[in-house]
Amino acid sequence: MRRKQMKMYNLRKREITKNSEGGDVTGWAEAVPIEATIWQAGGAVQAEQYGEHLAYIKNMEYHGTLDLRENDGICVYVDGTEPPDYIIKSINRDVDPKVITLEKSHG
Repeated sequence: MRRKQMKMYNLRKREITKNSEGGDVTGWAEAVPIEATIWQAGGAVQAEQYGEHLAYIKNMEYHGTLDLRENDGICVYVDGTEPPDYIIKSINRDVDPKVITLEKSHG
């Protein structure tokens, strides 16, 4: 559907490591380029679901074969060397291409 609008983005897998005190520390793996289509969320269903938070939500179509997981990061407006600016919140794997919901990162 939006294949002509596909662009390159960077996927950064979420990594959880332990610090010296044994606590969990969330970090990001090295960026991996992916090709996808990303657009601003909208429509009645998403407006009802997210309300005022809708401005921080984007949709993504992904045709590739990499294993994307919830809480992995996508660099939409930032370089792949920076922490991701969007986080994968949900993945609909029942359709092809996968339809993914992204949420603006708070950190």
